Amino acid sequence: MKRVFLIVTVMVLGFIIASDGRAQEKSQEIGLTVYNQNSALVKDSRVILFKKGLNLITLEEVAVLIDPASVHFKTLGAPEAFSVREQKYEYDLLDGNKLLQRYIDQKIRVQTKDGKTYEGFLLSFDEGQIILGGDKKTGPFNLIQRDENIQTILFPVLPEGLITKPTLAWEIMAKQPGEQIVEVSYFTQGVNWEADYVAVVNEDDTKLDLSGWVSIDNRSGKAYKNARLKLVAGEIHLAKERPLLAFRRELKEAMVDEEGFKEAPFFEYHLYTLPRLITLKDNQTKQITLLSATDTAVKKLYVFDVSNPYGWLIAGSRKKINVNLELENKKELGLGMSLPKGKVRVYKADQEGSPQLIGEDLIEHTPTNESIRLYVGDAFDLVGERRHLKTERVSQRMQDDTYEIKLRNHKQSDVGIIVVEHIPRGREWRITKTSHDYLKKDAYTIEFKVDVGKGHETIITYTVRSRW
Repeated sequence: MKRVFLIVTVMVLGFIIASDGRAQEKSQEIGLTVYNQNSALVKDSRVILFKKGLNLITLEEVAVLIDPASVHFKTLGAPEAFSVREQKYEYDLLDGNKLLQRYIDQKIRVQTKDGKTYEGFLLSFDEGQIILGGDKKTGPFNLIQRDENIQTILFPVLPEGLITKPTLAWEIMAKQPGEQIVEVSYFTQGVNWEADYVAVVNEDDTKLDLSGWVSIDNRSGKAYKNARLKLVAGEIHLAKERPLLAFRRELKEAMVDEEGFKEAPFFEYHLYTLPRLITLKDNQTKQITLLSATDTAVKKLYVFDVSNPYGWLIAGSRKKINVNLELENKKELGLGMSLPKGKVRVYKADQEGSPQLIGEDLIEHTPTNESIRLYVGDAFDLVGERRHLKTERVSQRMQDDTYEIKLRNHKQSDVGIIVVEHIPRGREWRITKTSHDYLKKDAYTIEFKVDVGKGHETIITYTVRSRW
């Protein structure tokens, strides 16, 4: 009988594989739920024709970064008639050296670039050469250089145990024959999402237009075609991570989509559902509209916060005064949607009408009816200076500390500045003297709100008595 070889040529070195692979059933529906923690839950529904008795079901199109322990197989109709005997994840993927190793002492055929063909038993190989023999023990022997010399290597069949794609396999015992819809779900790493926002403030810094985008990055090793996409905003608790079975990193392809998400509470998180199907390719970043709000009310705040819980010990300090934009996440103010965490880039038109970046900040997950304060930069024409003037011991466990804060305004208009002071933790305290009214924000924080005229300096002094 004539031996049959199948031929594949790949670049300089080709490998020839024979395989009697089974035809796979097409997916009926893909569900993709993506979390903020570079992970996703995949639900793959398919129609499978079962025979009565033992059935071997395989699924090749799975993510490379799958967590095998998370795989779950179930039939959606008559589940009592089907039972899973075994579940396997095959990931011993084919490569050239594995294939050659399996063919030691077996016959292969090698074609070189100069048109010569060598056939014989593979005796040994390494990165530089292949040795063929007329049989397993006697010659003639052929030593063939691998580097830029071999055109094609021909193998009769694919050895058992080597596969071309990561594959899930099940042994299913069926009590009745017929078609069934089955759902395979698993957890995978390599899929992540994040929110990005663009804010454009008006000329007098009282209104802004806010647009939000969701960027979904797929590096899981699988494409998700016509998937029902859901995003979970919030930090779910995950047990200790397992080692990754594979890594894939390539250049991203950015895509922009248009229809937005529908948001709803979900357990202690928020769920964002896209009301249509999408396709997410492997190694692709896709952007989808999250929100668009116009004429949202905003306040510009100047904040001087130089201290920390132990900053009162510092003899003196000077620092730029921060510029913040504050807005309320309320429906009547143009927003009113729970906002997932992300980066906000803030722009403003210059004198020529060209938008310029004036700062960016990160926001945390923000529910409705909560305020958002964006730190966009430091004021050029405002200066703050803070000094610890003196300490007076009142008793063995009580003392008075006096501070001075100077605020200078070099702008062409009056401004209001918020001064934030932190009282050392772990002490009982009270303000005994102050030059300005203050607001107690929490157990260890006070705020002064003062006006500073253009070209003027305002000085705040206060004394805090603490005991320990």
